[in-house]
Amino acid sequence: MSLPIFFIISAIIFLTPIILYRNLLDKKKRELKFLKEKEKYNELKINALLEIKNQIDYTLDLEKIFESVLLSFNDAFPYSAISALSIKNQLGIFKTQTKDVVSNEFVQHIKDCMKKVLFDDANIPPLSNDLIEEKIDGVPLDDRVDSHLGSFFSAPIIINHQHAGIIAISSTKEQAFTENQLDLIRSVCEFLSSVLTKFAIGLEVEKNKTKTMIENFTDGIFIVDTASNVNYINKAARDFLKLDKQNLKITDILSGLPNTYDFKDKILGVINRNQIFEEKDVQIDEKTFIIKIRPVHETENQKVIGAEILLQDITLEKTIARMKDDFTNVMVHELRSPLTAIKASSELLISPADLTDDERKRMMRLIYDASDKMIYEVSKILDAAKLDSGLFNIKKMPSDLTKIITDRVNIFQASADEKGIKIQTELDPNITTFSFDGVQVTQVINNLLSNSLKFTPLGGTITVKTQKTPSDITVSVSDTGVGIPKEKQHLLFTKYSQVEGGGGKMGTGLGLYVVKGVVERHGGRIHLESNPGEGTTISFTLPFEHSETPMESSTPGIVLRPHSMNN
Repeated sequence: MSLPIFFIISAIIFLTPIILYRNLLDKKKRELKFLKEKEKYNELKINALLEIKNQIDYTLDLEKIFESVLLSFNDAFPYSAISALSIKNQLGIFKTQTKDVVSNEFVQHIKDCMKKVLFDDANIPPLSNDLIEEKIDGVPLDDRVDSHLGSFFSAPIIINHQHAGIIAISSTKEQAFTENQLDLIRSVCEFLSSVLTKFAIGLEVEKNKTKTMIENFTDGIFIVDTASNVNYINKAARDFLKLDKQNLKITDILSGLPNTYDFKDKILGVINRNQIFEEKDVQIDEKTFIIKIRPVHETENQKVIGAEILLQDITLEKTIARMKDDFTNVMVHELRSPLTAIKASSELLISPADLTDDERKRMMRLIYDASDKMIYEVSKILDAAKLDSGLFNIKKMPSDLTKIITDRVNIFQASADEKGIKIQTELDPNITTFSFDGVQVTQVINNLLSNSLKFTPLGGTITVKTQKTPSDITVSVSDTGVGIPKEKQHLLFTKYSQVEGGGGKMGTGLGLYVVKGVVERHGGRIHLESNPGEGTTISFTLPFEHSETPMESSTPGIVLRPHSMNN
């Protein structure tokens, strides 16, 4: 073997391992560099995601979130410009942060590429340039620089399957970005899309819940914008203002409000001055309202974008206040009459006048009856107070309901005969003695018969019925009287409510309130059926409890004397 060949073979043998080792070493270095770069961008990705999450926790304004994304990428890439294009309320916002000196043409090229991706590829209706606001920060632009778009990469922001925007990085250099950098952009945009989608779904759910709640408010609500367009009106407002048609205009709503208040100017005044307005005791048909007008603000910048009008129905509160006034007046009258009788009778008794024994007895009877009436009226007030505080109790013992009803009918028969009214009974013979508070149930029968007598005209009929079922006894008192209007029936068993008959309001308004309390303390129910001009039926149930021994309550209710209870 010649010497040169030997050297060649030796060199190959010697150098091959070295070359292979160096190649392996270079490969390891490249892999290590890639891993370090990947670790770096993973860290950048985590920091970017945390920054975005914090920003989302603070605000859901897409423009501000995109701005946060751009800032988080500021030191992550060797870019010339990083940009965001978002859509909000049919307007576009294009924001670019420049890191290199580039020209206006370069920035416009980026904008055109992003518009193409967002409007053409994503099938979103395009926006003209005059509807896209531009915000360019960073290194100032210089049109003297010859810059062209060498590298461009974009990733969309998709919220609930809808393209909401796009983020892009650009460079004047060719192939300026590594796969790790592009992966960072992708990951951040996917994360942002996912989080915003969850928020959007959650907000939609809450929006629907809120809308359902508002729709079912007992108060009326409607909302108008600054151009006086009706954006929303709930069912209560439609009912109050008697509005049936869809696509309401502000003129439709104003037509249902009193002309004397000029609410159109007041709504515009609230919007223009950003102040709350309130009008009390506004009459709309037979109802009374407080009308409150409040400005509606945009969430982010608190700009006034409309007005919310609340129709608060205070008819019941006004009615109760009026009932209390009526009650006070009636009580003064109810107590003054017996006090006057007591005073007059007492003056005669202590006067030197020579009275016969019969006259003295008659005076004493007047004093007794007047005192008894006063005690009864005060007892009703105390019973009503006990019902309110939950301290009203009953004392059940074996009692004969049929006998109680028969006795009450006999007592009221004389008054009925004077008015030409017939009282008849249809009593179930299967009702035996059972446990209930006979004294209190007697007062219930007294009240119902007394009311029927007051509101039944000459020649009318009152019918008292009883019926036994396996679990309870039903008692009903029906009359052919004036009846009660539907809109006032819900007030009948409330405190201070007074029904109106041919002679106007009568009684203190506590009778039926106490009746309802007595029945419910027994575990029974009370029911009203009435039509104006046709009469009224009030029925109640008592649980059928057969017992041989009295059942004492912890705090017995006041024992009322068998007076007729004026409602």
